[in-house]
Amino acid sequence: MHSGHSYAVQSAAFYLALIPFILLFTMMFGARYFEGLRRKRKPLPPRPAIAAIAAFAPPRRVLTSAE
Repeated sequence: MHSGHSYAVQSAAFYLALIPFILLFTMMFGARYFEGLRRKRKPLPPRPAIAAIAAFAPPRRVLTSAE
């Protein structure tokens, strides 16, 4: 007696199981592609250095032991 599913059912189950992986690959590829397009169209501004941020800080008074 034949036990198990037919070839058609097994094939259909296999291809249905591949769908999440195909969707994940497509989303990852699309995200990288469209992020590259966005960066070419509108480059990110340069990040300020920590020293440049410190230049905008109000000057601190140095306390000495004489005070």
